[in-house]
Amino acid sequence: MAAGKLPNIDRLINDGAFGRIKSLIRYPSPALWTSISTGKIPEKHGVTDLYNATRHNNRCSTVFEILDQGRGDVGYFRWFATWPADKGAKFSVPSAVARTPETHPANLGFLNHLLHPSGPRSYLIGGWQYLHHGARLKTLTRAITEIIYEIVVNPEQRDWHYRRRLIEAAIYGEVFNYLIRDYKPQFSAILFFHTDDLSHRYWKFREPQYFKVVPEGEIKKYGKVIEKAYIETDKAIGGLLKSIPEDATVIVISDHGQQAGPSWDAPYRISHNLLRYLSFEDRVYMTNIGYSTSYRSQSGRDNRQALNELCVSSERVKLKQNGRSVFKIILDEPEDITAEVNFGPEIDINEIVTCTAGNDTRLGDLVFFDGQLSGIHSEWGILIMKGPGIPQGYRFDDATIWI
Repeated sequence: MAAGKLPNIDRLINDGAFGRIKSLIRYPSPALWTSISTGKIPEKHGVTDLYNATRHNNRCSTVFEILDQGRGDVGYFRWFATWPADKGAKFSVPSAVARTPETHPANLGFLNHLLHPSGPRSYLIGGWQYLHHGARLKTLTRAITEIIYEIVVNPEQRDWHYRRRLIEAAIYGEVFNYLIRDYKPQFSAILFFHTDDLSHRYWKFREPQYFKVVPEGEIKKYGKVIEKAYIETDKAIGGLLKSIPEDATVIVISDHGQQAGPSWDAPYRISHNLLRYLSFEDRVYMTNIGYSTSYRSQSGRDNRQALNELCVSSERVKLKQNGRSVFKIILDEPEDITAEVNFGPEIDINEIVTCTAGNDTRLGDLVFFDGQLSGIHSEWGILIMKGPGIPQGYRFDDATIWI
C-alpha cells in the first residue's frame, strides 16, 4: 500500500476506520468466518472444521439473517458454511468446501467448475456463461491463455497454481459485481480465499531470510506472488466501489493474519492414512491446519470415547528403532483434539514405525513432507470500515472476530 499498489484499500482506510482484529488461529477458516458472521466463538455456533461447515451445523443467527429478517434481500458469494445454497436469498454461491455444486439461482452453478472444463464444449459454454455474468473479455482471455499454456507446456504445480488463483479471483470479483448491480441486495459479502492459499504456499519466496535454503531463481520467479494476490483483491474492491452507492457501508475483513512458518523447509504433517492405520477412518474426521492436525468425532454420541481411544492409539505409534513417539497431542478439548508430528525432517521418512498391535509400516505412510507450506496463520488480521456513522481516520487495535 505504501508503494501505491493498493489504491482502493488505501482509499477506504483514508475515508473510514481501520485497525487490526484478533483471531482464533487454532481453528480452520470455516470456523473463523462463521465467527465473523455470527459474532460467536466456534464452540457456540457449532462450525468447527471443514467437515461440518454447513448452514445446518451453524446454531447461531448470522449477520445475513439478522439484517435480512426474512425479506430475501441478501447475497452470499463463496462464504464458508453457507451450504446448502440459501434459496431465500437473492443469490447464494457456497464456498469451495460445499458438499454439492448447487447454487441459487441454479444458473450460477458454472462458477463451481472454474478452470476445470470437462471437454471442448465446456470451454464454449463456460466462456459464454462468464461473459453473460459480468466477466470481462480481458479476464476470460487470461483464463483461456492459461489453459492453453498448461496443456502445451505441462508446467509443475508451483508454476501454474498461483496464476489460476489470480484469474479465479478476478473472475469471481467481476461476477460478484455483476450480481450486485443486477440483484441490488441490501447486504452481501464475497470471500476471497486466494490470499490465504497463496500465502501458505509461496511465503518462503517473499521472506526467504526465515528459511534455510531458497534458490535465488525461485525467489526471483515467485517472490511477488503474494503481492500480486493482494493487488488482485484491490482491483476487485475497486470494481465493487464503482458499482455501489457512495453512501454504502463497506467492510474489508480477514479471518487471521499470515506469517512465515517454521524455519525448516519441509516439516512433516500427519497423513489421512493414520486414521486407516489405526482403524478410526469411520469414526473420526481430521483436518490439517498449518502443521497441526485437528480430530473430531463423526458421531456426537461417542464423541469423547472416539477421541480418547484415538489419543491412546496415537501415543502407541513409535519409531521401531528407538521407541520414540511419532505423534504428540498438543491440545485436548471436549469436542476435538489437536496433534502434531513429534519431530522435524531429521528423521528418515523410510524408518519403520509400529504400535502395540504389531502392524508395522513406513513412517512415510503416516506422515508426509509439505515443502510448499511455508506460510502459517498469525493471530492478528485486518479490519477496514467505511460508511455513514463510521468516523473517518479512526484507528483501533483491540477488535476481535467474536463478541
